[in-house]
Amino acid sequence: ANRLARYLVGEGVLPGRLVGVYLPRGPEMVVALLAVLKAGAGYTLLDPAFPSARLESVVASAGITTVL
Repeated sequence: ANRLARYLVGEGVLPGRLVGVYLPRGPEMVVALLAVLKAGAGYTLLDPAFPSARLESVVASAGITTVL
């Protein structure tokens, strides 16, 4: 989680920003959520089961610029 958090910060994720997490439930999702929080950002879960139009709408309305 620490390495991913450093990577996110290096990619321009700033405190107060939102990161989309597009992963199925599992250990990888937990690592991603911890990394986002360690980077100081918030997250929005993007369920892979949702239709692509719904996901695009969520990303656009939330102003998400980074998706894991």
